[in-house]
Parts: sequence; C-alpha cells; structure tokens
Amino acid sequence: MWPYVGALVGGLLMWAAFPPVGLGVLAFVAPAPLLWALRQVEHGGTAIRLGTVFGFVWFGGMLWWMRIVGTVAWLPLVLWMTVLAAGYAFAVWTAGQGAIWRWYLVAVGGWALWEFLRARAPFNGFPWGTLGYAAADTGPTIGAAQWIGATGWSVLAVAVAAGLVIVVENARNWRYLVDPVVIVMLLTIAGGLLAADSDGELIRVAVIQGNSPCPRVHCQNENQRIYESHLELTRTLRPDTVDLVVWAENATGTPFEPVGNDAVREELALEAVRLDAHLLISGTRSIGTDEFENANVLFTPDGLIAGEYLKRHPVPFGEYVPLRPLFGFIPALDAVPRDMIRGTEPVVFRIKGGSLGSVISFEGAFSRHVRSQAAAGSE
Repeated sequence: MWPYVGALVGGLLMWAAFPPVGLGVLAFVAPAPLLWALRQVEHGGTAIRLGTVFGFVWFGGMLWWMRIVGTVAWLPLVLWMTVLAAGYAFAVWTAGQGAIWRWYLVAVGGWALWEFLRARAPFNGFPWGTLGYAAADTGPTIGAAQWIGATGWSVLAVAVAAGLVIVVENARNWRYLVDPVVIVMLLTIAGGLLAADSDGELIRVAVIQGNSPCPRVHCQNENQRIYESHLELTRTLRPDTVDLVVWAENATGTPFEPVGNDAVREELALEAVRLDAHLLISGTRSIGTDEFENANVLFTPDGLIAGEYLKRHPVPFGEYVPLRPLFGFIPALDAVPRDMIRGTEPVVFRIKGGSLGSVISFEGAFSRHVRSQAAAGSE
C-alpha cells in the first residue's frame, strides 16, 4: 500500500508546484515519493501502476481547468500524459535492478528525455508541466535560467529528488544528494549576483483584454462585439502615455479584422496616431471556407501596417484537427470546422526602443518558438 501512497503524494506535490498553487520550491522534492515507491516494488507491472497513479493525479489536477471546454478535451490529454508517466516509471524501476549509479542516471536522464519527447510528440507536443519552469520560478533561482534554461533546472530538480531517495536508503551515499544541492546553491547565488539586466530604453506597454460577450458559446455578431470592446478600452488610454498597445488573441476576426476591412483598419490607424504608439493587434481571418490564419498585425504610430506575424503552432483539436478523417466521427470536433494555416518563420518588428518578436497563445509554452524569435533579432 505504501508505494501507492508515495505515488499519490508525489502527484499531489507535482500539482502543487505549478499554478494555481505555484509552490515552485516543491519541484526539488516532488518527484521523490514516486522514485522512492519505485524502489520498494518487485514487479514491473506494479511500477507501471505507480506511474499511472502519479501521472493521472499530477496532470489531471494541473489541467483541470481544461474541463471548462469539456471532458472530451481534458481526458484524452491527461490519459496520454499518464501513459508517458507510466513509461518513465517502468524505465526507472528497470534500472533499479542494477547499480545505484545506473538507477540515478536513468531517474534523472529519463526525466529529461520524457520532457523532451512530450514537448514534441504527438502533434508537435505538449510541454506544460516542465519541471524546470516550477524550479526556476522560486525567485532566487530564476537568475540562473539565463545559463541552464528550464531543462537545466528540470535536471537539477530531479537530481536533488533522486539523491534524497538514495540518502534515505543509505546515508553513506550522501554525495548523490549533496553534489546537486551544492550546484543548485552556487547557481542560485551566481544568478542573483549576475542577474540579467536591461540597459535599454523603457517601453510603456498597455495590454487590452476586452473579453467575449458570450464565453464558450458563439453568439450573434460575436466578432464585432469583441472587436468593439477592445476598441472601446483602447480609446480610454490618454495620448503619449504608452509606447505599445497589445490586444488579446482573437480580439479581431472576420469580417472585423484590419487586413480585409478598410473601416477597421482606419479606426485602428487613428488610434495609433492619437496615442503616438505602436499597436499589436491579434486576430483571425478566414481563408476560404475550410481554413483561417491567426495573426499579430503591427500598426506604426503613423497609422500604417508595418507587417504581421502568423502563428506557427496551432492547438491540436482546438485550431486544427489532426488526421481529421480519422477523428471525424467525434461530435465534439464539429466545434472545430476549420484548420489553421501555419506561419512559416519568426518575424521581428521594429518599435520604439528596440525590436519586438511575438508568439501567440499556445506557442508561448514552447521554448523553441520563443528562442527562434530571439535568434532572429528580437529583444
């Protein structure tokens, strides 16, 4: 029974390490109960069940908010994440049949491989719950993220947790715990002393969230009403108080979007001129009857469109249906009748004070998309 309790507690600690609880420091101990449990059992089938409990509790709780759009969205994703957790548990258990150093390497390296794979497959991956994001978000540790990134913090967090399990079993193996703890301490101190700092020009940003008049359901003139709510809020800004105005994703939509609608483009141009600021306007536009684009359009303080960035990473089953003929029998997917056309490259905008690269919504969870914007020259 106790190994199952350990898997359950580990899943709960993992859930608590991320928002809404957000106790990021738990990242350094949360994997430990599962790792301990895996060293207590004799059969691989039991290890798989322990991983299943751990994964379902963790991801089921962390992604509970997805049930707002229906269990059909939440359950398949949680089950897939659970399958991957069970696979990790089996690999760690298998390594436990050999030398302790081999088990340690598989526990730590296997976690990193698990995160790498689930951030890329299937359907281009789902990286939410990357342990390094929680570990690096504790305040003192965030400074070192500039050197080791989220992946580095994931490795160190699991190294500490695995080392803790080893020391509990045999205190003579203290180096498995002390070494990663010392590295964490040194990185934390160095990150605080050498924290990344910006010596560039201050940019004043206003973020506009107009919201929908009919959340989760479609209503009459919805695109028009969402656009008008964002425009009304923007008009409350005083001139010369902001440098950049950012509208929320899907703030515009066909036919109320700036590229294809002259009246909308003129209204937004007037606001850019009035505020003497850049406007980054997010929205969708229809391409035929079966496809659409999701774009950020930039207006200059002169009221001109400087360019646009097309979203490159659509949400599976939200902005497109993978293998649509295969999944077409699912009634809930009728809510996704069109597929998003993907952008192909990062786009860097020149604004007051520097260069701007944008990602849209789901893309922000993928470090590779943010990194590509930085590599292209955005600040």
